[in-house]
Amino acid sequence: MRKGRTRLPLRVEGWSAPLKLALVSWSGDIGGAEVVTATLAREWRALGVDASVLFVTHPGRLGARLDAMGVPYAALGLSRGRHIVSHPRRFARALTAVGPDGALLPDCGYMAAVLRAAGYAARLVAVEHGHLFVLGSLPFPSRLIHSFGRFAGAKARSVDVAVSDFVLAQLRRHPHARRACRIYNFVDLNGIRPKPVEHRESERLVVGCVARLIRGKGVDHLIRAVGAVAQTAEVELRVLGDGPERPTLARLIEELGVGDVVKLCGFGEDIATFWAGVDVAAVPSESIEPFCVAALEAMACGKPVIFTRNGGLPEVVQNGESGLLVEPADPDALANALTVYLHNPSMLRRHGESAKTRAWTQFNPSELALEYLALFTDQSHTGSYPV
Repeated sequence: MRKGRTRLPLRVEGWSAPLKLALVSWSGDIGGAEVVTATLAREWRALGVDASVLFVTHPGRLGARLDAMGVPYAALGLSRGRHIVSHPRRFARALTAVGPDGALLPDCGYMAAVLRAAGYAARLVAVEHGHLFVLGSLPFPSRLIHSFGRFAGAKARSVDVAVSDFVLAQLRRHPHARRACRIYNFVDLNGIRPKPVEHRESERLVVGCVARLIRGKGVDHLIRAVGAVAQTAEVELRVLGDGPERPTLARLIEELGVGDVVKLCGFGEDIATFWAGVDVAAVPSESIEPFCVAALEAMACGKPVIFTRNGGLPEVVQNGESGLLVEPADPDALANALTVYLHNPSMLRRHGESAKTRAWTQFNPSELALEYLALFTDQSHTGSYPV
């Protein structure tokens, strides 16, 4: 289903050949943003770009993924991301070595200002994955520092990219680069082999949820919903992920007596294998989801998504076509949506096929990689710095 790639000329006016770009990551702890970074690096290399990843701290688990993809990377080895402020020249030298023609930054904060102050002169493009949504929860001194960092960084960047229209609208209410645009996130389709959505072999509905186990992800509401449905129907919940809320969720499972139908799976399976074993995905978040790569991964595997009216989620999943929309923090609404799919297997199949088609066409990494690359090769947008 992947469209044919257009290999760009290796020489772009004003640059050496091949174009040498860096993608910066704070660390190698794998999340949605890190998956996008790794996939984008590989797609750029397939297009003839010399793309590398630079970690501010450590490569972590993402390093192994990059090794498998054939993407080179380097690491500063700093103990904390904010320590780039104490080592600006070291940071700028490392970035110049791997990305002399430009760099993609992981957020729209102070990183660009640090690099400019240390002499990095190539084009800087930053991605707003949603960090601005946590500013309001920070103590006032931290909020003030981050706000100043956003202001200083905005002057230093050429383009800011939002991962959804929802994020773009919010981004424009804060200090941002002269140019701001939206490019959707995407997932690594290479490891996914979509198959036709088949009839369920039993009346049992297996629900999957991939999430960091932190407050606001709504996994507790999903557990309650599955517990309610399990009283009258065959249902099972598998949760892939880990985090500080795991002990709390484990106690909830014990209190509700649903240990036989709810499984906390940790990080034991790869994503494609996990989604292959479930019938429907659930994204029950209460906190703002700027995009939600997990929902897109499920869709790419042919799974419909039960999702909340939250942030950029309605842009990813189409209500009534590739999933069902519910209100946040409402276990009854989640239970009702699960019941709809339980009793309507034809709808489950139809929504699954629609989800798969949407993921592979509207969010194809090959096409979106070209959109990102155009931000570095388009000479008409130079931002505040000559590049």
